[in-house]
Amino acid sequence: MYSWSLIFIRKLQEYYKLIQILIKIQFMKKLFLIFSSILAISCSSNKKNFLNYSSIFICEDTLAGEVLQKVINVNNAFMNISYSESGIILVNRTGKGFIKLFDTLNGECISEAGKIGNGPGEYLSPVGFCYNKISKKYYFTDNYKNLVGVAQIKNNEIELVNKINLNYKVSCFCSLSDSLHATLSVFDGHYLSLINNKGVSYHKVPHRLFEIESLDYTSHKYSSIIKNIETSKILIISDINFPIVKAYTYNDNRLTIKWSKEFYKSYYTIKNQRLSIDRNRHILSFHSITTSNKYIYLLTYGITVNGLINRDNVKNGKTIMLTLDLNGNILKTTLLDKCIHNATVSPDDRILYGITSDPDIFLVKFKLNQPPLTR
Repeated sequence: MYSWSLIFIRKLQEYYKLIQILIKIQFMKKLFLIFSSILAISCSSNKKNFLNYSSIFICEDTLAGEVLQKVINVNNAFMNISYSESGIILVNRTGKGFIKLFDTLNGECISEAGKIGNGPGEYLSPVGFCYNKISKKYYFTDNYKNLVGVAQIKNNEIELVNKINLNYKVSCFCSLSDSLHATLSVFDGHYLSLINNKGVSYHKVPHRLFEIESLDYTSHKYSSIIKNIETSKILIISDINFPIVKAYTYNDNRLTIKWSKEFYKSYYTIKNQRLSIDRNRHILSFHSITTSNKYIYLLTYGITVNGLINRDNVKNGKTIMLTLDLNGNILKTTLLDKCIHNATVSPDDRILYGITSDPDIFLVKFKLNQPPLTR
């Protein structure tokens, strides 16, 4: 009797130990799940690991710009400028023609072409966009006539040679080759399209700044800039207000997103399905971008909306330039000693040309220190 009782007690002790082990295992499982949940929440909350604004714009170099001698005959400095083998090209509705070619020695206008009007071969509201280094042609848009004008330069003379008819208005245009082009339209819901010389669309994708479903991209327009990297077949799109840069590849007449980067935190609220910027806290994005076959150059004044209204960019007389590789990594931050409104770079990355106003409008050139530093 005593032996059976002893065996029973020992069995109970064994069961008790087993139950304790099971309880510990269950506790560890719960603890693991809790820890995993905390880690997941932590990772989710830090999904956008923004770089600190001040750390991004610590300039490692300062470049002094050489102001070209001639005052250029334009009525505003906020326009696209393009580098060509013959000089700097831009569109402005002054003088004898709205397409203007300036030399890179002293900023003298050496050729003009294009008439303003509603007649045959005339244009109502031309906006210059890009010079294609492959086709050697210059492209500008006219949204009043829903078309893209094409010009070429021969012996330093500008000649209008063609046009592309569209059935929609474009906010940005970029020529990719002699027969393939990209358009960004913010008038029909923000779409990026590949088209041919007849305006026929090959492929069309929605271009979105933020992955926020509640935003209305149909009635509200966000301003962006398109640039092309010919050798890599990459389109770079930068928003003017928000520090977001996206890269698309184009192959076989198809667009594919390559990368998207938000460089620092934006300050905004969502009202009526629109982004409303905090004018006192939000730092405006990159107002000008230019590309070569190796690098992406982003220019910013580094000021808020209220700062822009107060003309702090002109008062400061400085511009910050980020140099990126083709994967969007920051290689170098440079301080330009002039307020540069728009810029273009030579194909060999040796000289950056810009347009400035103080108050007269001049072309400026900066000799770039190459290669960029690697961070």
